[in-house]
Amino acid sequence: MVDVSKLLGLERLDKVLSRFIKEPVKVLPSQCYTYRDKTYKCEKCVKICHVDALTLEEQAIIIDEELCDGCGLCYAVCPTGAFQLHVDNKTVLSQMKLFIENDNALICKCVRTKDEDEVKEEASALQIVCLGRLDESLLLGAAALGAKSIWLDSSACEDCEYKASEMITKHVENTKEILRSFDSKVEISFSKDAPSISEAIGSTDLSELERSSRRDFFSGIGKSLMGSGSEVVGDRIDKVLESISPSEKPIFDSNIPEKRAIFLIMLSHIGKPIEKRLEKDSPLIADVSITESCVFCNNCTTFCPTSALTRTKGDVRGIEFKTSLCVNCGLCEFVCLNGSLKIDGNPSWEELILRNKKILIEGGLYQCSKCHQYFESVTGSSECHACRLRRSKLGDDSWY
Repeated sequence: MVDVSKLLGLERLDKVLSRFIKEPVKVLPSQCYTYRDKTYKCEKCVKICHVDALTLEEQAIIIDEELCDGCGLCYAVCPTGAFQLHVDNKTVLSQMKLFIENDNALICKCVRTKDEDEVKEEASALQIVCLGRLDESLLLGAAALGAKSIWLDSSACEDCEYKASEMITKHVENTKEILRSFDSKVEISFSKDAPSISEAIGSTDLSELERSSRRDFFSGIGKSLMGSGSEVVGDRIDKVLESISPSEKPIFDSNIPEKRAIFLIMLSHIGKPIEKRLEKDSPLIADVSITESCVFCNNCTTFCPTSALTRTKGDVRGIEFKTSLCVNCGLCEFVCLNGSLKIDGNPSWEELILRNKKILIEGGLYQCSKCHQYFESVTGSSECHACRLRRSKLGDDSWY
């Protein structure tokens, strides 16, 4: 069996993690929808932040470091990777691995869970500031690392100020759909009462986990990792990011979210798909189609935050799509001038796992008979898009 921990570079823990409290969250402005197109309104991070530490000003995300408690919900909810955490997904996976190696199961609780409830458990639990922090890449990661059962304890969620139950439920259901498509027998639950985990993992002594406030959580993680002397290096994730990153620098800075790289690695190690693709539409993946009404305005390739859409190279004029990079953010469809681009269902698992790319549309370079400027077209029209638009919409031929 492939050791997924080695693929992630979790075994190389060479430096001590520190500085978790100061600036627990950083922003990558160019990954934000609003930065790329201020008319596209997305407030997912602002709405999920229960301490009101996030505001959108002009084309920037502002974090109030005095208010931010580093819960990581903004990181988990953002599909395009506009946030970076000191306690990133590689670090969380390294902690998961320790529990899974002992028990073949994973129990996750938030730091609000009462001590007396914890004592009742036969297995130790991974404590985290908020369970909403556990996105699909982490849940798939737990399955790929060997967990037979994953239980997210919801006993503290009902009255929690984070109000993340709906978000957690979506993460769990999305992961379940993927695992079913791969015929995985791993069970994931989000509930107050433990599923029959004890039967699957046997009796295990409780670990002494440091109970801490939200702000002390990061210090606690740092201390626990100091015992193994470590900062997660994640060489394999870096290699995946390098292999799927665009070779040419786009107009906007473009980055592949770390959790996307982890997601792709996990898809390759949870088994073989028994279905060609997911039956239900997924917020994690998408296929894209472009019709011949495309005028090569390049908005889709310019605004795509992960460079899933790029221009073809060489003599062929076209637009390429790499399904593995698409996070289904919808920005390409929003900025398409002619309504030619549509988000169109789910890609095949083969396309995702093999990280294939495909040409969505091809055209040629032509010279406009009116303005004499060169333009790209699928149909080979004698007029460029600007001239056709001026004549058809404005009825203005006088400038020719």
